[in-house]
Amino acid sequence: MEDKEFLERVQGIRQRLYRIAYTYIKNEEDAKEIISNTVYKGYKNLGKLKNVEFFETWITRILINECHQLSRKNQGKIHVSLEFISDWMHKESEENYDIDDRIDLYEAVDSLEGNVKTVIILKYLEDMTIKETAKHMGISESRVKNYIHKGLKFLREKLRGEING
Repeated sequence: MEDKEFLERVQGIRQRLYRIAYTYIKNEEDAKEIISNTVYKGYKNLGKLKNVEFFETWITRILINECHQLSRKNQGKIHVSLEFISDWMHKESEENYDIDDRIDLYEAVDSLEGNVKTVIILKYLEDMTIKETAKHMGISESRVKNYIHKGLKFLREKLRGEING
């Protein structure tokens, strides 16, 4: 892959990469740093990409690894930006939910861990299919389904507890 093609492909998915990074980190500057590190590592290791058809999957994996690395380094929660929640979660189908419900949902998703969190973000927030999610994470579709089941069960219990509690 030529340098120009690399840059064009990165530009084509830049917004999606930012949304994923911001969902994990909840800090604009850190998300931008993660994107920068991802692009650098992707470019540096471009020779390891065996098939350019899998570029998006490959660069997304690098991004997710960078997010996990920064999360481990920070070991703390960063408060959620209300402006981001409003922009990011505002969909016509959700207009009947108030901002408190959205914050509860966002915080519940944020409390998920590891691959369960990644699957929920990719499947429901990035609208990927189970097959696409499995491909991006390098795991089987049955594993993705298992993580979805675990994640949704956790979210239901957590949100019920907050509603009833």
